[in-house]
Amino acid sequence: MRIIIIIGVLILFSATAFAADIASCSNPKGKAYYPFMGLVTKQSSGWKEDGIAGGIVKLVKDDKG
Repeated sequence: MRIIIIIGVLILFSATAFAADIASCSNPKGKAYYPFMGLVTKQSSGWKEDGIAGGIVKLVKDDKG
């Protein structure tokens, strides 16, 4: 059982060892467009302020590019 845990840790380390953060953004905000279709009513359609409160968006380059 110990050997499986050690192998798992080594695999995770090797996958992230060559990764590089290119960009990182916390609490991203911006504009989103909601088209008048499906469950979106005409009153709630259009451009709205939007964001991910407490979220983080990262762009990472791995060993495969």
